[in-house]
Amino acid sequence: MYPHKNILPETFFFNVPLCWGWATWKESWQEFNNDPLYLWQTLQEGDLLNQLDKFGGDYLSSQLAHNISGKLDTWFIKWHASVLLKKGFTLFPSVSLVDNIGFDNSGVHNGKLIQFKNEELASKIIIEEIDIIENNEAKKIVTTFYKNLRNVSLKRKSTRFSVKKSVIYNLRKVLLKLIPELKKQKNTSNIVSKKNSYLGFNCKVYAKSRLNNTIIGNYSYIAENSTINNTIIGKFCSIGPNLICGWGIHPTKGISTSPMFYSNLKQNGMSLSPENKIKEHLPIIIGNDVFIGANVTILDGVTIGDGAVIGAGAVVSKNIPPYAIAVGCPINIINYRFEKEIIDKLIKIQWWDFNIDKLKIVEEYLFNIDDFIELYRN
Repeated sequence: MYPHKNILPETFFFNVPLCWGWATWKESWQEFNNDPLYLWQTLQEGDLLNQLDKFGGDYLSSQLAHNISGKLDTWFIKWHASVLLKKGFTLFPSVSLVDNIGFDNSGVHNGKLIQFKNEELASKIIIEEIDIIENNEAKKIVTTFYKNLRNVSLKRKSTRFSVKKSVIYNLRKVLLKLIPELKKQKNTSNIVSKKNSYLGFNCKVYAKSRLNNTIIGNYSYIAENSTINNTIIGKFCSIGPNLICGWGIHPTKGISTSPMFYSNLKQNGMSLSPENKIKEHLPIIIGNDVFIGANVTILDGVTIGDGAVIGAGAVVSKNIPPYAIAVGCPINIINYRFEKEIIDKLIKIQWWDFNIDKLKIVEEYLFNIDDFIELYRN
């Protein structure tokens, strides 16, 4: 249990597990799903990501996102998501029975936080029959704990200082004179907008690009002036300029295609619809090692397989298989990078998940595919 000073029942249920000291049953553990992409998509489809982040912020969903990007490789967040999808609960003691000695600030991965350390531990607990419902008081305690944790982190980032009122007054006068000039000189050419988006290691997003609800895997880059929404991009992807990805869906079977009649998002400034009548955005999946040329548009709900190549100017309106070469408007598959047997073997090897020390092997065997496959045949 988290450190707290409140009074709780001797035991209670909560739907968020902890990994400090825990156990489960075999039939429960069989429900563990180790695929972060599947978990993310399923939670998103069920509108459950906000429940994953029930403590506020993106403390937990960011961990799941970075298990997709490759920045993290952790089991606990996937266990938490699996439990949530099965509407599971965890049995907690009111006072913790275990303490992680790393929480005293001596642990390698704990940084400078000591808030997780339990000063007092329970030596025993009384087991009684209780209802399998979430304890609201416990929920408040844990939510407050994480809120305070965020406040501590913010305080560390701020610097306290004091200055005389006269200095502030003179500084204000100088700034008021400078602001008009600064506005003239403001350079927005290098701005990248990122909202609810997560980037892995060694990612690069070039100027005037906009990301929304997007995850980008390790070692991928996005060229300038790209707009990407509701998309998961794999590792080692090379994406050319002016990509438009995930711009939304307009129904064509109604009286009108205007969102004013089916969406409450007020795209044109007003809406007559009290609720969203359709799902306007469907997730887009771009696999690993995908090359996308300049001026490409990808429609909602499309999946592009690992190793695929999309030619410049294409409108990707349907799923593209792994290692396919597709061009045109409408999109058309004209070839494959390799024979099916080689494609199957490369997908099985999944070299894009190699650790950094093994990536050098990919460089050494870059144009010697048969020997590379033989190296990993077993």
